[in-house]
Amino acid sequence: MHVFLSYARSDDQIVQPLSALLCAVGIRPWLDTTGLPPGTLQWDHMIRHALRDAHAVIAVCSENARESQYVAIELEIAKGYGKRIFPVWVSGEEWSQSASVGLVLSQHIDLRPSKRQEGAEELITSVKRHLASLPTMDAAMADRWPLIRVTWRNRYVDVNPFVHNDWGELLSEVYLKLVREDFAPFSYGETWVLEISASEDPFAFWGWPLFALPADWVATPYRGVHEVSPAWVHSSPDFELSSIIQHGKERRGRGQVQAEHLVRAEARVIELSTLQQRAATGMRGLRDRPWDNENPQHNFIGLRSRCRTFWCFASGAHPKMTLMRLSGSDRTKDGCAEAFAFFGLDEPRFEAVTIQTEYFEHLMMRRLNRPAVQWNENIIEFE
Repeated sequence: MHVFLSYARSDDQIVQPLSALLCAVGIRPWLDTTGLPPGTLQWDHMIRHALRDAHAVIAVCSENARESQYVAIELEIAKGYGKRIFPVWVSGEEWSQSASVGLVLSQHIDLRPSKRQEGAEELITSVKRHLASLPTMDAAMADRWPLIRVTWRNRYVDVNPFVHNDWGELLSEVYLKLVREDFAPFSYGETWVLEISASEDPFAFWGWPLFALPADWVATPYRGVHEVSPAWVHSSPDFELSSIIQHGKERRGRGQVQAEHLVRAEARVIELSTLQQRAATGMRGLRDRPWDNENPQHNFIGLRSRCRTFWCFASGAHPKMTLMRLSGSDRTKDGCAEAFAFFGLDEPRFEAVTIQTEYFEHLMMRRLNRPAVQWNENIIEFE
């Protein structure tokens, strides 16, 4: 499931940053340039299937789009399937000259250059509100986005992150529906936590467990997040959880790595008392330091950064990759940062916690250029 983008190919210069922006805030876009591999046969059937399976359609309206027969056909098919259509106006002097006939009388969002920031904020809010209203889908469906399956032992609960105003509400749903028989109330961060890495086993070799916790939890680990950072509990969870839970299919060659980030749909409940054993048995080969029982804060690193850093960690990327992307002039540009700049929006910042290892410290703490990061105690702030 996804949100379908209907547009004229000549509007690609705004559609690409729009797609990256949507992905970064947890909204999964579908474009014909990425959804249809080169050489796809019967592409018209693929387009129909993509529209059928979409949760909504964003119609990118311009004078170019108005003249496109493909856009007109896509919108008619979308209407036939009863899909919610969000018209966005990207260029032109008059709305009536940019919209297709069937959308002229529709409410629209202005994304023209002078209104990009306000329009992008309105579009994101509107689409999230629509996704929050979706009925629960059949659990047997292979693709249940935007639902996130949270697993614990042999049980699970499907959560729609767009429904919740903050992390506290989301965690309350997980607690009440999944783990209340095993943990005390208000014990998140004390006895249990969500593990959100994309790796099947983030404790395995080269995997990096990533816990949904505020960075300053590492100063007083095994304390509830309500004692550590109430502001984190009341921060919005939707784009954070949806965006962090992604994995990359990386192709390496000639010193370059291209990653295709796809929205994941699973998180795991981890009992915090098992971390020492799991880290000791699962992360062998990383030259780990002994687990420090006297100073528990030495076992963890708190992270605050922007989208791409967390995508690296969540996908279990080699820390050298993260180093290259973050360290000063070596930081690679990515569509996420450029998309937020294009629309004049602040790139969202994420917080999480991972396990400290000697290997991690050697590559990250000692080799990152100091202007690129700041750290206090075991908290790293990536600029």
